[in-house]
Amino acid sequence: MRTRALVIALFLAHGAVVLAQATPQSPRIAVSDMIAARFLAAAESAAAAPRDRAIWQRRFDAARDTLEAVLAWYNDHNRGEQSLRLLMGAGRFWSGPVLVSRYEQALALPSTQDQTSIRALALNLASAAAFRIKDQDRTRRWAIESIATWRRLSSLAGVGRGYERLVQVALREGDHAALRALADTGDAFCVRAGDEDCHAYFLNMRGESARVLAQYDSSETYYDKAALIYGRISPTFRLDIAHNIGFVLLDLGRTSSARARFADGLRHAVASANRSYWAFFLAGFASAAAAEGDATTAARLFGTSDALLEQLGITADPADAVEYERYRSRALTQLGATAFDVAVQVGRKLPVDSVIAAQK
Repeated sequence: MRTRALVIALFLAHGAVVLAQATPQSPRIAVSDMIAARFLAAAESAAAAPRDRAIWQRRFDAARDTLEAVLAWYNDHNRGEQSLRLLMGAGRFWSGPVLVSRYEQALALPSTQDQTSIRALALNLASAAAFRIKDQDRTRRWAIESIATWRRLSSLAGVGRGYERLVQVALREGDHAALRALADTGDAFCVRAGDEDCHAYFLNMRGESARVLAQYDSSETYYDKAALIYGRISPTFRLDIAHNIGFVLLDLGRTSSARARFADGLRHAVASANRSYWAFFLAGFASAAAAEGDATTAARLFGTSDALLEQLGITADPADAVEYERYRSRALTQLGATAFDVAVQVGRKLPVDSVIAAQK
């Protein structure tokens, strides 16, 4: 870990400057290539170490300019494979329109046009990033290309995971029949490949569909099945499952249990520096407050969550957006438009850390 820290320190001190000044004719080119290669290695090491996410999140936040410089270096020199690998590694600590734009640039490079597993995986991850910013066109287009590429490569698991993105698109568009058909197709590939993580994902998405349709008992069953599989294959805490089950409990009137789920999830989200889930769990607490009739607290928490999501450049997943709007409307009705807006604005200005600390 100390070596990695020294590498990051080197990038912060010299990397962006050296890369920005380098040209194909420059004597700095070898040094620049070396720095870019080390940054790539660090990004891939970080992506492979989920338990160290909080540490790496802080480092990548500090090294954002260098990350952009390395990507520009790779793109300018048509190093497409390295650019995609860097995006796939660092993309775990990055979100928003800029990430989607960088994926589009890298995927358009001449050196990335071969039908390789790296391109297929990058297309899937790019599709997921596009989904986060409600870019349905890129989400669908990149997912379809990813599926086609994985088919050519005879990867059943790859094809199945490509369908994950199409299921998300169907859910956002409210086409639950298409979602079920796509989930059945994708799940069949995953089961044939023995990919249990992927199988659990489709169970979770069926739960999402049921939750949007207010079929809470059904959604709880799907979530529980997914949770059992995830727990069997990995000790990693599942933020998405904690959040989803929390809302089912809230919708079923079990507010105290829902709060416990949200609190547990938020604690793990803070420990892993997963800021998107900071926002999602704060929206969960806001919804619980609305359910309990504390509309002012609900509005403030929604304000803090909204501000954080905007800062990250992402939006809530479809089922979650439905829930947030349901409880937001309840708080709005309780308070009235003027008082609600005032409370939301107060929440937007509160320090996120202090708001999170108050929920534990």
